[in-house]
Amino acid sequence: IPEGYNLAQIARRLQKAGICDENAFIEAINTADFGLKFQQHVADDPLKILKMEGYAFPDTYQFKKDADPTEVARVFLTHFDSQIT
Repeated sequence: IPEGYNLAQIARRLQKAGICDENAFIEAINTADFGLKFQQHVADDPLKILKMEGYAFPDTYQFKKDADPTEVARVFLTHFDSQIT
């Protein structure tokens, strides 16, 4: 995932690669609680369309085709957590 991609671009790229549905990924990354400490500090902001925008860490990832979107979201946010803590 290239640096600078927003969540919508990441989701489209995942769908295009056959990894998961883009809407399901967006839903999962914005609503699932993975128990990561930083998630406690991400507040709902009515001015922010995507709650977790900026938390999907850009890097090279390997996923299986038709992966569970929640697990894909978990990988992104867990990697972000490992990089910032």
